[in-house]
Amino acid sequence: MKTSPVQSSLLFSLPLFKQRMRSLCGIGSLLVMLSSAAPAAQVGTAFSYSGRLKYQGQPANGTFDLQVKLYDAPNAGNQAGPLVNVNGLSIVDGLFVTSLDFGNVFNGTAYWLDIAARPSGNGPFTPLSPRQSVSPAPYALYALTPAGPAGPAGAMGPLGPIGPTGPTGPTGPVGPPGPQGLPGPAGPSGAANGWALVGNSGTSPGQNFIGTTDDTPLEMKVGNMRALRLESGFRLFGPTSVNWIGGHVVNRVFNGAVGATIAGGGSFDMLTGDSPNEVGANLGTIGGGAGHRVQGDYGTIPGGFGNLAAGFGSFAAGQLARAQHDGSFVWSDGTAPTVSSGPNSFVIRAQGGVNALTMFLQVSGAGNEQAYLGGDGAGADVQVGSLNPQVSNVAFYNAGNNTYMSLIANTAYLAGELNCSSITIRGGADLAEPFHMSGAIPKGAVVVIDPDHPGQLKLSEAPYDKRVAGIVSGANGIKPGLSLHQEGVLEGGQNVALTGRVYVQADAADAAIEPGDLLTTSTTPGHAMKVTHSERAQGAILGKAMTGLRSGTGMVLVLVTLQ
Repeated sequence: MKTSPVQSSLLFSLPLFKQRMRSLCGIGSLLVMLSSAAPAAQVGTAFSYSGRLKYQGQPANGTFDLQVKLYDAPNAGNQAGPLVNVNGLSIVDGLFVTSLDFGNVFNGTAYWLDIAARPSGNGPFTPLSPRQSVSPAPYALYALTPAGPAGPAGAMGPLGPIGPTGPTGPTGPVGPPGPQGLPGPAGPSGAANGWALVGNSGTSPGQNFIGTTDDTPLEMKVGNMRALRLESGFRLFGPTSVNWIGGHVVNRVFNGAVGATIAGGGSFDMLTGDSPNEVGANLGTIGGGAGHRVQGDYGTIPGGFGNLAAGFGSFAAGQLARAQHDGSFVWSDGTAPTVSSGPNSFVIRAQGGVNALTMFLQVSGAGNEQAYLGGDGAGADVQVGSLNPQVSNVAFYNAGNNTYMSLIANTAYLAGELNCSSITIRGGADLAEPFHMSGAIPKGAVVVIDPDHPGQLKLSEAPYDKRVAGIVSGANGIKPGLSLHQEGVLEGGQNVALTGRVYVQADAADAAIEPGDLLTTSTTPGHAMKVTHSERAQGAILGKAMTGLRSGTGMVLVLVTLQ
């Protein structure tokens, strides 16, 4: 088969076998002349021909010139009749109708049309292959059917009988013609050219089908309007598939896409015009609705109105959703156009809110993080976290893909400032700040400023020491509620309670400690004692005791208020 920028497909013709038909019409004329003087019109030798032309792989549009010859064989053979030139033929969407006249050549011989085409007045003609078979029209088949037997002779006229072959009476008028004979037997049936309602006998396995054997589209109509169109999507290179175009006739597949599916929908309105569903990318899918367009390979629009899936593997649903990036998912409520935020993004516009979540939204990452956002739909708290017990970290990102909050091992980290109306701390009871220590110091010990190491603290050793700084947090399981430090400048060390409640090591050897007593440093390293000399305690007070200690050493709960 020749390859050319011009291709033909689903060509069909309606010749009338004019010579036989002409003879049949001649008989009819003779009979009429016997009863009236009006002549009958003769049938000419031209016949209508319609077809579909492709130019450069697409349905042709514009004006084209055709050269048509008639041959008695599908290849080579002898030409019958003259060359027929059709110039300036207008073709729309590949479809055309024209008239061909080869003269009085139809005598029962099988013929094939040999066609060459070109854009009007532009360059040489391109032969089309293969030749197209000329099929008989119904009246031509009737003309080929043998006539029935002749009817009986006419009745005798008033002046004498007139037999079929006997002598005519001398002066008697001709009698009226006899009744017409019965039709002759039907001719032999030809091969089946279509699908029979009662089945197709004599076919081989795999030959029972409805459709075409070339790249001609197959259509189904309802109310004389196209309801389904199947298009061949053969390609020498790239994907090969079939386009399924259902719904209103305004729906279409464009841009040479293959494997496209438009299940239905699309509409036309006298006021608003067309609202077609259109697929212009390979293996794109539209389920229904109207006004949709798929422009990215494997893009999907299930339905709704006015959605766009322009990214590779993108998904758009609802109304006015715009999935413009690869792998993006967009659902919009139609209150405004909603556009994907980037590749692989998930965007939802729901002006009325998202309510009654009944299942988790799970996302499995590269490390099987399985993060989720969800709730039980029954008024429970919204939950954010990880379903994988081996992954304890959860991060929140801003639009610049920077971490602004993270949960690591049950500890929350916030980048930036926290602005809120109130904070409730349930995991600690004092305000602390970390300090570097001179040596290892136990929790609950009293510490003072170390004059030999600026910025550091050390264990207290003297009574009424005005360098007192606080108490090391964490004794008896009471943790700091709030810890103050600055990254990169004042990091590291042990938390020292500056205010709040904390347990302190105490010594009651000199005086028993009662709740409400002021406490200060003592001679026992790292221990507090009761203030008994108020004139010496100014600037050396740790805080007030909240529990007592009768004698010896032990832990006392103190409300830290350095004075």
